[in-house]
Amino acid sequence: MGKTYQSAALAAVYEVALGLAEAGTMDKRRLRDFAKSRSACQIH
Repeated sequence: MGKTYQSAALAAVYEVALGLAEAGTMDKRRLRDFAKSRSACQIH
C-alpha cells in the first residue's frame, strides 16, 4: 500500500529526496532525517 500525503507537493518533495539519495547527492543520514520529518506530513 502506498503512502498518502497531505498534498501532492509533499509527495513530490519526498520523491526528489529519494532521487538525490539514489544519485549520491544526499547521504543516507540526511535521507533518514528527511524521512523522519516527512512522517509528520503523512496522513495516517
